[in-house]
Amino acid sequence: MSETSKLNKKQKRFFTAVVLMLAVILLLVVRGWLFGIVAWVCFAITIYEEFRALKQGGHNPVTFPTWIAFFSFLPLQLIFSELMLIVPTISIFLISIVIAIVARKEPSLIDVMVSALPMISIAIPGMCFISLLNVTPEALQIALLMMVFTISIGTDTFAYEIGIHFGKTPLCPIVSPNKTVEGSIGGLLGGLLFTVIAGEIIKLISGSTILPSIWALIIIGLLGSVVAQIGDLFASLVKRHCNIKDFGTLFPGHGGMLDRTDSVLFVSVFVYCIKVVFY
Repeated sequence: MSETSKLNKKQKRFFTAVVLMLAVILLLVVRGWLFGIVAWVCFAITIYEEFRALKQGGHNPVTFPTWIAFFSFLPLQLIFSELMLIVPTISIFLISIVIAIVARKEPSLIDVMVSALPMISIAIPGMCFISLLNVTPEALQIALLMMVFTISIGTDTFAYEIGIHFGKTPLCPIVSPNKTVEGSIGGLLGGLLFTVIAGEIIKLISGSTILPSIWALIIIGLLGSVVAQIGDLFASLVKRHCNIKDFGTLFPGHGGMLDRTDSVLFVSVFVYCIKVVFY
């Protein structure tokens, strides 16, 4: 790749990142039903992208159980607790997949596993993220939502920049040849810094006393960054298995929606667990 092409790609990546960052900030300010709808649409696109990738990889997944579970969760959540919905939703989903696969002329256990992948890796994490919009008080809701993005963005940004400039030691070459140990360490630092800074700002503005302490924010930032990097590696594993470079071309320089939300999805589960255990 020529220097001009590299520069153009970096410019596109930077411009797209700025636009996405501004959109996230705007949605965090607005929140409410608008944020929920935008998030739901984004997660729906990621499900579509992953199913498309799996089909390109030669698989024949059953898609309707995932879509039914995903789109029915939001209205049902208004009536029941999300914790009450998770077990029956997953159970009905898995039974539907098995029935649909067994009914085929050539049933395949691999197709059962592949069909479950978007539900496990996208739909359920998406449900966890949407559930954070119901958290009270408002200061805690903002803090938890902010954690999802500060951990993900801080990790991705620092891992990319430090990996590009200082990365020498391969992290997991079989899954993702471009990821380095140095970039991974940079990602930990980024997740920590972004989370601590954002958390302290929210505490200062809101005056809330129930938000995590600075030491808790440090631990959350570090552990969350590890989770974010696992999500990124998982997405790379899926792409490598399906023999594709990106999940789509929705965002110039960044790939598809799933390429941008792979870490967000995993971190959403992590932050949701914090909410359930401590709040």
